[in-house]
Amino acid sequence: VTGRGAWAGVAIVVGTMIGTGIFIVPADMARTVKSPGLVFAVWIVGGLLSLFGTFAYAELGAAIPEAGGEYAYLNRGFGPVWGFLFGWMHSIVGRSSSIATIAAGLLLFWGFLDPRVLTPLATIHYSLPWSATHYTFVFTLAMPLSVAAIAAVTFVKYLGVRLRGQGSVALTVLKSPRIRAGNLGRFTLGRHHAGGSAAHARHAQSRCHSTTRRLC
Repeated sequence: VTGRGAWAGVAIVVGTMIGTGIFIVPADMARTVKSPGLVFAVWIVGGLLSLFGTFAYAELGAAIPEAGGEYAYLNRGFGPVWGFLFGWMHSIVGRSSSIATIAAGLLLFWGFLDPRVLTPLATIHYSLPWSATHYTFVFTLAMPLSVAAIAAVTFVKYLGVRLRGQGSVALTVLKSPRIRAGNLGRFTLGRHHAGGSAAHARHAQSRCHSTTRRLC
């Protein structure tokens, strides 16, 4: 925070909490459970768990004021072996998968603007020797573009800590209005849809009553 500034520190925290998943996961959740109430319940429970985790991290940070985050906490609490295993897993698996998810989300939304990005260029069918299941690998232009996006962001981070902080602030400023506009649109369109559905139901009910009277 000292090298980046207070605004960059806030932007990093906000960007960590509001990641790419908020733009991708809710649609899949709603499509799976088919209930807005369940979707909201899952997000509320997840928010409470995140809040409890925040309290735990705040307590650990105050009790162990050392650089390293989880590595320092595990190293102090359980020994250097667990700290090393966490650091290795975080660098090789955890952080890499997170970066890949962000790049995939970027190209997914890019595909909405330019469908050519997601158009299959080559398809490979294969199976593993120990499995009877057949798999399909589809190569699209999004794959090399996502690699290029990761390389570009890595280069920006390489240029310096202060420039990296400015980039975090800019991305957070772009992300926040998008979330507010999306929430406003959902509530507005949802209310309009609910009103239209209610009017349609009243119209259908009145037609049913008039038809019943004619039959009588």
